[in-house]
Formats: sequence, structure tokens, C-alpha cells
Amino acid sequence: MHAQLHYLYDPLCGWCYAAAPLLDAVARRLPELPIRLHGGGLFSGQRITPGLATHIREHDARIARLSGQPFGEPYLQGLLNDPAARLDSPPLIAAILTVARLEPGSAVAMLRAIQQAHYQHGRRVSEPDTLLTLAQSVGLSAPAFERAYAAQLAAGVEPHLAQTAQLMARTGAAGYPTLVLQQGDRLLRLDHSRCYGHPEDFADRLQAQLQTESAS
Repeated sequence: MHAQLHYLYDPLCGWCYAAAPLLDAVARRLPELPIRLHGGGLFSGQRITPGLATHIREHDARIARLSGQPFGEPYLQGLLNDPAARLDSPPLIAAILTVARLEPGSAVAMLRAIQQAHYQHGRRVSEPDTLLTLAQSVGLSAPAFERAYAAQLAAGVEPHLAQTAQLMARTGAAGYPTLVLQQGDRLLRLDHSRCYGHPEDFADRLQAQLQTESAS
């Protein structure tokens, strides 16, 4: 039975950054299992006010404790203190859709590159020049990415966001990240919350689920 893993995420969601090692473990242990990305839209050009920065730091500290994911000083003391910085999900989702269209196997790597650039290096990841550099880092040529990205921006990401919202409603997902295993027409929302910091455990559970379904 054909299976695939749906990942509902937002590029600027801290808990999605916490879940990144889980995706890496799945890709490493189950390379034959396709991973489909479904972007949300948590932020739309939102300015980082001092109050929001404090709120984000509190959540990030908890995320770091549970997941072991690093948060760099350029992000904590730089980007979060930059009054000109904005949190803007749509350009990032457009970039990931572009990579998925050009090199489907590199979409997860592009998401990871965006997350690391944001949370570790404090870069303004929504800016076109930054996204171009990140696309090149995952193996795309600059001209190909620039052309396809411009076309994706012109088309907009609203249809994709709507599809993500429909999948969330269909699976009863309450937010990001959500991981859903599809086998045939069956959708199974996976409980990953206890696997932060233990990515191999998540891969073990997913592998066991696949084997159970194959045997039934």
C-alpha cells in the first residue's frame, strides 16, 4: 500500500524547528517514504515588538530544553532586537514550493536551511537575496530558482495555504507542527510530542506503524 508522510508546518514556527530532527530521522531511516510539506501562514509581515520578542524568547527557551535545538546569539540578541525585522511566512513558503517544484527531494532541506538561518544565524530569511543563497546551498542554480520563485510569487501561496487548512480540518489538527501518515486513503495523525529530543524514537514508532499496516 502506497504510503506518504504529510508535514503541516510553518517556517517560522518554533515547535516546527524543534521537530526538524524528527524529519531528519525519518528521511535517514525511511528514505523510501515520501515527505510532503504543507505550509501554514502564522505570520504576515509582523514586526517584532519588545513584547513579542519576550514572548518568543520564553517559548524558545522551553523548545531548546525539550528538543536540544540550538538558538544562536545572532537570533536571540540580534534579530529579535531589530525593530526593522519582520516575521513573514508567505515568502518562505513560496520559496519552499519553488524548490519542491524544481527539485522535489530538496524541499525538506530548504525548510531546514531557512530554519537554521533564522534561529541560529539571525538572518532576515524572508528577503529574496537570502532565499536565493539558501536555495543555492541546497543545490539549485540561481537563475532557475529566481525565475521559478518570481512565478510562484506572482501566483501567490493562498491556494496552497487553503489546501493546508483543509488538510488540518480533515485530520483534526490543532496547529503546527502536525505529522500525518497516509496509507492509501487512510490518514493517521501521529503523536510526536513525546519525541522532541528523541528523533530516533519517532522514526521507530513510524516504522512500526508502517510494518503493522503492511502486515494487516
